[in-house]
Amino acid sequence: MNPPDQFEGTFNVTFRHRVLFERDAFGTGTALANVLSSANEAPVTTLAVVDDGLVQAAPDVPRRIEDWFGRHTTIATLATEPIVLPGSERAKQGMRPVVDPVIEAIRQAGLCRHSCVLGIGGGALLDAVGLAASLAHRGVGLIRIPTTTLAQGDAGIGVKNGVNIPNVTGGKNLMGTFAVPSGVINDPTLLTTLDDTHWRGGLAEAIKVALVKDHVLLDTIEASADALVRRDLDSMEHVLKTCAHLHLRHITDGGDPFESKLARPLDFGHWVAHELEARSDWTVPHGEAVAMGMSVDLQVGKAMGLTDADTADRVDSLLRQLGFLRTPCGSVTTSELLEGLEHFRQHLGGRLTICMIQSPGSPIDVHAVDMDITASALDAVLAGR
Repeated sequence: MNPPDQFEGTFNVTFRHRVLFERDAFGTGTALANVLSSANEAPVTTLAVVDDGLVQAAPDVPRRIEDWFGRHTTIATLATEPIVLPGSERAKQGMRPVVDPVIEAIRQAGLCRHSCVLGIGGGALLDAVGLAASLAHRGVGLIRIPTTTLAQGDAGIGVKNGVNIPNVTGGKNLMGTFAVPSGVINDPTLLTTLDDTHWRGGLAEAIKVALVKDHVLLDTIEASADALVRRDLDSMEHVLKTCAHLHLRHITDGGDPFESKLARPLDFGHWVAHELEARSDWTVPHGEAVAMGMSVDLQVGKAMGLTDADTADRVDSLLRQLGFLRTPCGSVTTSELLEGLEHFRQHLGGRLTICMIQSPGSPIDVHAVDMDITASALDAVLAGR
């Protein structure tokens, strides 16, 4: 048989993406055992990587992890004692803080593609740990246990991993991969370790998902706003569970899990947020930046006649009630933030496409915005108005 000069084939790969909510995951919970049991042949050699911010707030976490594995030796074994690495945006400043040490630990422990990396922490740490796991051996198994409201409702649910290129404009998440974790386990009890800024951080992403996907979720957040400010755990769990479910459905049913298209509805408010985070030298937390970014886009949409005025004013009021739109932005200027539009276009690899909101649950893609209106909206947000 002589093969032709040109030939091709196609193949499909099925991914299973699971999110499990369970309190006391390292105590009486069974979710981790279930995910590990279905991941590979038991016992699964596992490397646990823990966010140092979590350990500072709850010093007993590494011991609780070791105790859990000690009780489940037929299911999994720890390759080493839990590794504690930098969390927050420190984790994502290049490869050195987290990616390099995790890959080296994988090498030293002899982990293979049938092993597992267990990432426990906020979204930034999970992004970096996920990148390391996806690079080692072209993909070691990964389980995420998000420990912040941002990660439990949004960052930990996605299938993206990445780190920034430090000191490079537009370097946010410039190095990364797509990889579906074996499972995501959300333990709401871990949220009690958060300060108020990080407690409310995930609510910005929940409002974003509500505006893009489901007006009922926005109603829920409004109705429970006072309880959320009081740090009522049941109210927060309900919001995060709904947000995570909508996010997962977008990934599995939306037709673009690896973001090959220009439309990025779940990036609503993020062109401002990413630029603001970088320009502030990461002093503005992600949730605060997303809230500001949404405020800008809603006011721009309102002025351009794209967004219902009641929707823009309603969300602005809700953000302020929850404690957003108050964070100082240092010396960041409007002209600097406007550069985020071009960086976002470059990130998309083509035509600028920004998600705007007509009304809750009714997004619309636009390919250009009025620059004078956008500059005025940025001025107002930076001034705290």
